[in-house]
Amino acid sequence: MGNKKKAYGLEAEGTAPPANGNGEATTYKNLGFCGFAVGANAACVDVKNGRIVRVRPLHWDEKYEPEQMRPWKIEARGKTFEPTMKSLIPPFSLAYKKRAYSPNRILYPMKRVDWNPNGERNTENRG
Repeated sequence: MGNKKKAYGLEAEGTAPPANGNGEATTYKNLGFCGFAVGANAACVDVKNGRIVRVRPLHWDEKYEPEQMRPWKIEARGKTFEPTMKSLIPPFSLAYKKRAYSPNRILYPMKRVDWNPNGERNTENRG
């Protein structure tokens, strides 16, 4: 299965080798933790000793030249608009490290205690 790295649900087939001598590895991950139709963008997740160190945008110009990507350009009213050369990560995804290691996070699936599949189901309390 290749060299899989895992850190709190972050898993990737191809993790980059440690970028510097401090043992950090960069995992490329699509971050979209908000739910359906909210969108996700590629990010670099730096991991050290199995723990997330930082989440940062993926910079396309680290590997590609802008000419290779053929970016769009819009010229209007004397200004030129061009896309950025990095991914735009939603704030909720940038805070994933804090959320993953929070002492208040739910550690296991929640179960409704007033529901009995063999008896009284109390459907009025369903969420």
